[in-house]
Amino acid sequence: MRGQLAPIVSFSNNDLFYGINAPFYDVDGTTRLAGAAYRATLYYGHPDSPPESFVVTTAASQPFGTGLGAGYWRSSQIRLTGSMPGTRVGLQVRFWDTENGTILSYEQAKANSGTIGVSPAIIVTLDSGEPPSATPMIGLQSASLVPTTITLTRGAPNFVTYAGVASGRQLTNLCGVPVGPNRWFRLASPYSGTAILTTAGSEMDTVMGAFQGSIVNPSAMTPITCNDDFAASVTSSQLRFPLEANTLYLLCVAGKNGGTNAMRLSHTLATELQIRRMGLDRVELSWPADATNCAAEAAASLHGTWQTMTNAPVTVTNRKVLTLGSGAGEERLYRLRLSPAP
Repeated sequence: MRGQLAPIVSFSNNDLFYGINAPFYDVDGTTRLAGAAYRATLYYGHPDSPPESFVVTTAASQPFGTGLGAGYWRSSQIRLTGSMPGTRVGLQVRFWDTENGTILSYEQAKANSGTIGVSPAIIVTLDSGEPPSATPMIGLQSASLVPTTITLTRGAPNFVTYAGVASGRQLTNLCGVPVGPNRWFRLASPYSGTAILTTAGSEMDTVMGAFQGSIVNPSAMTPITCNDDFAASVTSSQLRFPLEANTLYLLCVAGKNGGTNAMRLSHTLATELQIRRMGLDRVELSWPADATNCAAEAAASLHGTWQTMTNAPVTVTNRKVLTLGSGAGEERLYRLRLSPAP
């Protein structure tokens, strides 16, 4: 009887007969995934629904090949339970680093802040033959793993560089301008504070946006802030926004008007120095207690010699406090000299 069998999808990213050649890559966007330590699985749902509502198929996830098969997972045929032949369906591939077989699913990798990736969703029309033939994943695009969560710390900025295939679901417009391939990053910090992010040093004109939500469907996430050009005649982007401790944030960096060159992302958590006059002869300096890689300095003028304060600060609640003597009417400048995180 027609329609009794659920339709089948050919779960493959290497089907040259149908023009499908979409290898998947590591976080650098250029190294093909190789070996059983990486696995891919198929999700499906209504074509008009957001990908986060897609459900995982009951079929086993598939490992990636090696040698000439690197970048391609082992092909299989998967029945889409609950779907009908001849109808349209949305498909998305989600893949992850199993960490030598210890992480068994995409959901587990995501929950453990592991290395994960998702392909842009595609829509296919399921074969309506009797019985139905396997429907190829025409339109599938290459994708790369998203780097593990970047931990923001205070001190001199750290940076990552990225070039190659895009990662995550792709936005065509960011901060009101058209953009090229999206590079996604996950951000978190054990401390509350102000995130400072910049693409200075990138080899392209960048656009950058920060969000909260799921990387499965960035278009449904909650935007926090975005930036095209940091200043007039400056093509790099910069963001500053408050973040809560132990909360996941997502960052998208893309080339303006389709730019595809290498990008550089510098990141840090702001270290604010507070200065308070304590009567006529005392000055109090304070800064976040988690800023362990900095030193307080003082100078008589902006162009004077900066001297490191040898007094040891005391920790009060969540701040380090340093009280200094100051003569009546004396004016001095103070700053924190930051060093890279240990």
